[in-house]
Parts: sequence; structure tokens; C-alpha cells
Amino acid sequence: MKMGRCIMKSRRRLRPGRALTRMVWRAVFLPSMLLHSFTYAQEALIYLDSLQQVISGFGAANIRAWRPDMTVSEIQKAFGTGPGQVGLNILRLRVPPEAAEFALNVPTAQSAHAMGVKIIASPWSPPAWMKKNNNVNGGGDPNLNRLYDTSYASYAAHLKSFVDFMASSGVPLYAISVQNEPDWNASYESCLWNASEMTKFVKEQGKKVGTRLIAPESLGFNPTIANAILNDSAAAANLDIVGGHIYGVTPSGYPLAAEKGKEVWMTEYLINSGNPPSNFSIDTGWTGGLQTAKSIHDVMNAGMNAYIWWYIVRYYWTVTMIV
Repeated sequence: MKMGRCIMKSRRRLRPGRALTRMVWRAVFLPSMLLHSFTYAQEALIYLDSLQQVISGFGAANIRAWRPDMTVSEIQKAFGTGPGQVGLNILRLRVPPEAAEFALNVPTAQSAHAMGVKIIASPWSPPAWMKKNNNVNGGGDPNLNRLYDTSYASYAAHLKSFVDFMASSGVPLYAISVQNEPDWNASYESCLWNASEMTKFVKEQGKKVGTRLIAPESLGFNPTIANAILNDSAAAANLDIVGGHIYGVTPSGYPLAAEKGKEVWMTEYLINSGNPPSNFSIDTGWTGGLQTAKSIHDVMNAGMNAYIWWYIVRYYWTVTMIV
């Protein structure tokens, strides 16, 4: 087995490296060794002079209000770098549509930040009054599950208020997103954006949010919105990270982002979506483990700079099962 693209250049020490390497090794290489070690020897070539993309990190989400907060032991398990710990270095939060829920994010984020973790946040919906359907949820008329044109400045102020609140709570955000999955009209919290709408927002309001900006976080890494932003020089100047999810697609390279000097982060993925929760048993077995390992490989092989899983701890799969 020859690997010519396996060394990644980093501008910092990779906290998740040791623990994550153990996880991927167990999921990918150990079964292969058990199956083939008795038939032929395998050769692995590592080219130390072949530098690839900067790896900003690996992480997962803790979405408060939708599930209980992480416990102290779960925080240590997820972000610690000792034996039996995962060593994640990115935590993704939800930006609530109501300021009354902002504080729910603080306890775990404070602990993670103290451990050197980058904290990012994504909004699922603007406040209801800013939207044409006057509802944080979507799923109905796609023409109504959208932000009013006159609400762009108010929405930027809403994002800035979350950034400021977290900073005042001792949790400076590394970056904030414009919108989670702007191309998916979900029946839960959601808001649709087209390319011209998000480009206009990023160009006119992007610098007002108070931290780095992530966009567009498309459901299946559809480049339409990102292309529009990056091809508008004023909008591109306000965008720091191209984010996207990989549901239903195999990741591929994005040369335009590299041309514009932008990192590309995979900001959400999970293997399956069963109902009832018992249908998620695939995630804890070898099939799920290998699928997860392959998704990590595909994201890295596509030249992306970060891989962020869905829930760190979820009611149908606890963090202890990903180690």
C-alpha cells in the first residue's frame, strides 16, 4: 500500500493527532492487518517532503436546548489528550434565535476553551420576527422561510450579540456561521438563502459580526452559494472559512477556495439517521466505524482543513462509544 498524500502541514501542534490517530488506526488498519497479514506483507511509503493542506482540527457539536449538557467526564473524554481520550480541538455550538437561551452554551464551552479548544457557532434560524413566515421553523412555503431583506442589519446585530455574550462569559468565538444548511427547507429551525441573498449579506454585514465568518454550510457541499461569495471581491474579503456538510456526497477538492486563500471546513456529518433511536446501532459497530473513518479520509483527501462531526454526545450514542 503506497500513500503519497499522507503528510499534512500544520501551523500548530495538533492536539487531536494522537488520540484521533489511534481511533482511525483501530477502525481502518487493524481489520485490514487481521485479514491480510498472513497472506502478504504490505508496504507503506511516507513522503516527508510532500506537504498538503493545513489541518486546523477535528471536532463535534454540543447543541444545548436540544439535549442535556455534557458532563465533566464527557468533556474530559472528548477534549482531553490523555490515554482513552479523543483529543478533539473544535467545539460547534448553536446560536439560539432567542437571547434568553444564549447562556445554555456557556458551561461546556468554558471548559472546552480552557482546554485550548476552538469554539465555533452556527445559527439554525434567525429570530422569528426577522423572517417572512414569522416562525423559527421552516418546512412550508420556501418563499416564506427566508429572512426579510430589511432584516439583514438586525440579523448581523443578533449574531454579534451572541459573539459578545460568549466573549463576556469567557468564551471568545473562533468563528460564527451565517446559516446552517441554507439550502434545506427543514421543518425544524431553518432558514433558506439563495446565492444572491447570502452574498449580499456577507458583503454588507460580514464585518459586523465581531469574529471570523463561516459560510455557506450547504447540506451537501453544493458550491453554488460559495462560488457566488468567492467571486464577489467585496463579499470574499469578509469571508474567512468556507463551510459545508457532506450529506449525500463524496467530498472533492474546491480549487476556488484555495485560489481565494480560504480554508474549507467540513462542519457537520453523521453516518445515518434512523428513527426510532435504536436504528442508530450501526454507528457503534465495525460498519459504522469504517464508514466514519472513510469519511474522515475523504475529507482530508479532498484538501479540507477541518472535520466536525455532529453530536459529541447524543441520546442514542454516547461519547464513550466513539473511542
